[in-house]
Amino acid sequence: TPVKQTQAIPTPAIESFTIEFENFATSPFQLYWKEPHGEKREVSMGELPAGPNTRSRFTTYNDHHWVVRTSSGKFVLEYTIEPDSPNHVSKALHKVPVGKREEL
Repeated sequence: TPVKQTQAIPTPAIESFTIEFENFATSPFQLYWKEPHGEKREVSMGELPAGPNTRSRFTTYNDHHWVVRTSSGKFVLEYTIEPDSPNHVSKALHKVPVGKREEL
């Protein structure tokens, strides 16, 4: 019986990025990934340890929303992964400063 050969259908590659949060404050923050659809729940991704100069990195994708809150839940900032973001420092890295850079 002849073997039927099939060709794979090309699919567009999904480009991933690294997001790096850097804490310039002396208190920790909570990091959340925000669901893109439905209820848009905030999913805990862990703590950004107290700084200064502590970092947390994650793999992420275009249009992902990230939220930073204080340990008590107060909103600090929201960041969306976009290729033309001012924090997009290289092809694959987004750097997001959190807290004040008191030493500058």
